[in-house]
Amino acid sequence: MSDASPRLEPFIPQTEPAALEDLRTRLRATRWPDAPEDAGWSLGTDITYLRE
Repeated sequence: MSDASPRLEPFIPQTEPAALEDLRTRLRATRWPDAPEDAGWSLGTDITYLRE
């Protein structure tokens, strides 16, 4: 068994700008569900929190 720790290497994501712009466009087009006023987390994820 070796006492050497695993070598950590930085993760540098590489994504095409067109793919990111497509994602931004689709996120802006999200159709958010209506939630009862003041439902908060009682019915699942709070919509206001999710939209932020």
